[in-house]
Amino acid sequence: MPTGSEIIASSLEKEGVKHVFTLPDGWIMPIYEELEKRGIEIISMRSEQAAASAADGYARSTRKLGVVAVAVGPGVANIMPSLAQAYLAGSPVLALGGRTPFSNIDKLAFEEVNVHTWVEKYTKYSRLVLSTCRLNEYVQDASREALTGRMGPTLLEIPKDVSLGKCERDIVYESPDRYRPAGRIFGDPSAIERARELIERSVRPVIVAGSGAYWSGACSEIVKLAEAAQALVATEGLAVGCIPTLHPLFGGNANVGIITRYADLIIAIGARFDEFLGFGSDVSFYGEGTKVIHIDVDPSVIGKNKPVDVGIWGDARAVTSQILESLSRNGKGKQTGSEWSTNASFLIKSYYNKMEEDAASDETPIRPQRLMRDLREFAGENGLFVLDGGDTTAWAFLYLRAYRPGQIMWSHGPFGMIGMGVPMGIAAKLGNPERDVYVVTGDGSFLMSAVEIETAARYGIPIVVVVMNDMIWGDVYHNRILATGKKDSGRFALLQSRKYDEFARSLGGYGETVHDPREIMSALKRARDSGLPSVVDVRVSSEFNSPLSQIQGFLKRD
Repeated sequence: MPTGSEIIASSLEKEGVKHVFTLPDGWIMPIYEELEKRGIEIISMRSEQAAASAADGYARSTRKLGVVAVAVGPGVANIMPSLAQAYLAGSPVLALGGRTPFSNIDKLAFEEVNVHTWVEKYTKYSRLVLSTCRLNEYVQDASREALTGRMGPTLLEIPKDVSLGKCERDIVYESPDRYRPAGRIFGDPSAIERARELIERSVRPVIVAGSGAYWSGACSEIVKLAEAAQALVATEGLAVGCIPTLHPLFGGNANVGIITRYADLIIAIGARFDEFLGFGSDVSFYGEGTKVIHIDVDPSVIGKNKPVDVGIWGDARAVTSQILESLSRNGKGKQTGSEWSTNASFLIKSYYNKMEEDAASDETPIRPQRLMRDLREFAGENGLFVLDGGDTTAWAFLYLRAYRPGQIMWSHGPFGMIGMGVPMGIAAKLGNPERDVYVVTGDGSFLMSAVEIETAARYGIPIVVVVMNDMIWGDVYHNRILATGKKDSGRFALLQSRKYDEFARSLGGYGETVHDPREIMSALKRARDSGLPSVVDVRVSSEFNSPLSQIQGFLKRD
């Protein structure tokens, strides 16, 4: 007769889970024991919110299921911000939450709260499990929901007497392909043909690849489509790196809108016309009369904010391959360089060359541009970047380079919750042990989860945390300047005397502070070579305003 804990552990083992992020509690301890018997590592964090964000970070950096297990009542409630974060990012997370014993439900039990109904809006699936024998069924259902269609978080609320109970029958643990659909959703053939016709007639096509392209694994097909159509590819979200930076059709960050404003056709693949893309109507992003092809696995976003000429509901990789096949069948692919692609590529290169000039300064305080340039050069192609913070994220998106999709992970995503960079970096390193992981964070966002340096030290997880320390809430400060012209920074300031390097050392890590731009590279090397979780506190000027931060809406525009 298997116990509930054995059923949960065996179900997760079948799902291929390797790590479970948690904060210890009595009801979970028997589950820990069963997980460890099956070789699944328990990563005990310092807060439930950090544990859930770590599961999210693991999911984003591996495209696999991230799992978090937390305590009853406040423990489950504390993961709600991270579930919302994962929901809006389309990240497959399975949350296991405790509940007071079923026999005590609705009797004013200590720590009782109906979390499964509380989180319904920002999970794809949430259930209260009432039977020990059905635990495997519920784990299967929650995993299937998390990993199919537009992916997202799920939650199972498990009363203590259900997890500790016994099932008086044997449980059959099927492999995931027995209860989860295989294959991809292909687009309607007539819509594919209409898309092909628009592409063939287009003179200035631009592909905007969003996170959906990353989750689908569509980047190879997108590059082929770009070459066939001579379309530049602008990327955003997790799709940054979908096309190599040095590719002649590289179109930069889509959130900057450098080339979309000149396009006569936009092919949006796994991208949403949200605030970061100017709600589909901002004149700094889009010209008049631009045709739109919109491809997404979630039909509810097709035509949202921006009317489309062809909307195709389907998997990004599958639909893109259909369009490629149609172009090839009709022999209409352009294949060779066009005047548009040549001119647009020159525009992109000019933009980035100007940025490099801004980053060349040796002045102090250090320019944010210089920090990001040096970090990019030091990390090379092997680095995996987790971005956290406002201005910090904006500068990083402009200067860092991705050579593959998912190499730059924006931790807060569409939800905008800062402060979870360190736990996400820990998870990214666990999921990608062969990569050097750099958490690029601001001084404000860093301290929100800096204590997780201790977690990294405890488990021997070497990440490098680079703090862009301008000693101020930078995006708020710059927003004030833009809105009023005033530089009254007192209310936005953070204390200059705090020594983050010493904080890191006190928790078992490595740390140092950098004031001279010529020391950035050597400090990064010492941090990486230490083999410890490290903090490099780089003191930068607060007087530079990232152009991307304005465009993205980090800073409000009149």
